[in-house]
Amino acid sequence: MYKYLVYISAFFCMVACGSDFEKTATGLHFKVNKKGLGNKPKDGQIVLLNLLYKIDKGDTLFSTREQNFPAVIQYYDSAYQKDGGFMELIGMIKEGDSITIKLGAKKLLAENFDYVAPRYKLKEDAPIFIYAGLQAIMEEDSFKIWQTKKMIQLQLEAQQQAELQLKKDTQAIDNYLEEHNITAQSTESGLRYVIDQPGQGKVPQNGQKVKVNYTGRTLAGKVFDTSLEEIAKENNLYKEGKKYEPLEFSLGAHQ
Repeated sequence: MYKYLVYISAFFCMVACGSDFEKTATGLHFKVNKKGLGNKPKDGQIVLLNLLYKIDKGDTLFSTREQNFPAVIQYYDSAYQKDGGFMELIGMIKEGDSITIKLGAKKLLAENFDYVAPRYKLKEDAPIFIYAGLQAIMEEDSFKIWQTKKMIQLQLEAQQQAELQLKKDTQAIDNYLEEHNITAQSTESGLRYVIDQPGQGKVPQNGQKVKVNYTGRTLAGKVFDTSLEEIAKENNLYKEGKKYEPLEFSLGAHQ
């Protein structure tokens, strides 16, 4: 058995789709965009692939670049036989290679065809171009080290992006409050709030169950979600069969 693990890639160099495809004995249409100088993978080694799936009219079905992590495959020669499809590609590519193959949508997507096809109006024989670049071949131990470093890098990048977004969001909220002459209170975390109608009841404590009615609006005033049926109907958000009721959760449990 082979392991097929799909993750996400930091880089992919896309090449143009031409018509100069060769064909293997099994009928696989392929084109070598760039010949690498590396080796072919051996049994048990980890292969990092940069992948891009595009349909004939140019829409992207899948891209490891967008996911910021390569496709990860544990290679076994017996698993990647000449089948006229994606498996054959894995068996023919070596480190540094960039290869394009062309497959019919049904053959490539298999059991996922009925789910994906309607979105892109694909027929079973619609051509899909798969651009594949073999980024690296690693032993399993080396891959685990690489994977750990990569995950740390991605976490740091996500944290930096979140901090930048928070600054933008905070400035947008400050501008809104100032423009509308609203005086808001602020929690330690920076949450701004205004009590429109003070209540006389108890203050809930962490761990207690609470029920809350809510309505969410953008800064422009457009309602995007609500627990109240009448407001949903007023704003063309009402969904038949949906239960409009207070949101219930345990306070302080990050629910």
